[in-house]
Amino acid sequence: MLTNQRRGNVNSQGRGGVTLLELVLVMIVLFVLAGVAAPRFSDFFPSLQVRKTADRILAWARKARCDAALTGSCHRLVFDPEGRRYWIEYEPRPLREPGTF
Repeated sequence: MLTNQRRGNVNSQGRGGVTLLELVLVMIVLFVLAGVAAPRFSDFFPSLQVRKTADRILAWARKARCDAALTGSCHRLVFDPEGRRYWIEYEPRPLREPGTF
């Protein structure tokens, strides 16, 4: 009987704490969940939405400017407030029909 009690004692004390593998797996799960949840929380803050939209509009304006410099045609950024959209229009043939979009 004494040997059975000793075996039980050794097994119960043999495992204590957390292994490095378990810690890494928990950290990976937490980072994945945080990566999924963080963008959803940013939509709740209007200032972040305004900044994100302003950055997108500036990027489109820079693209229109670069395209105009490369092609030599006029480009303009068009806004549709009702549809909440914006796009770039360009002058298809600047030498034959200048100013037509």
